[in-house]
Amino acid sequence: YHSQPRKLGPSLASVLTSTGDRIEAQTIELAGETLRLVSRAGVTVTLPLATVAEADFSSGKRLYLSDLQHESFRWTPYYGLTNLSEAYRLAREPRKNESFTGELLRLDGVEYRKGLAVRSRTELVYRLPDGFRRFAATVGIDDRFGSRGNVQLSLFGDDNELFTATVHGDSRPLPLSIDITGVRRLKIVVDYGEDQDVADHLNICDARISK
Repeated sequence: YHSQPRKLGPSLASVLTSTGDRIEAQTIELAGETLRLVSRAGVTVTLPLATVAEADFSSGKRLYLSDLQHESFRWTPYYGLTNLSEAYRLAREPRKNESFTGELLRLDGVEYRKGLAVRSRTELVYRLPDGFRRFAATVGIDDRFGSRGNVQLSLFGDDNELFTATVHGDSRPLPLSIDITGVRRLKIVVDYGEDQDVADHLNICDARISK
């Protein structure tokens, strides 16, 4: 029990360790091969530099979609089946920061710790905070499916189409950078392509919005 809510300090940077832990730091100091930081809660943490995967100083200016809760999600089976269980549908719900096999997202041999794994046909809607101007990501079919997979990816801002492209399993990863100035709702649609629903596992890696 706390008689008053604890006041947290401002965030200077978000530090990601090699084990996947993320610490919001209000101060950071580099001392040789050691990174010394004080968390927003006032806890002093000392990390060997070799265990630091990332130090992100864009705090408050960038948000990953995998750190946000989507406003709505709808998955439509290819064959139009209507008697599917709720558990079956939830198993098709997009994954955050992992593939549908439970491993890291991977495109062209590169592994990503942040992002979304989405199956076709999925509609995913996010309500965006004010002030964000750009959506960026790297997209492609998960490496584990080789050259298979074929989806139609479309992005909408408040129901206005911002981007559309076909993504093949044998294509190189596609970098995206899209203007979302003034957009309140971002909708991601991953639709069936030429190969029905075979290997339609799209990775939207490092999916983020920035100011």
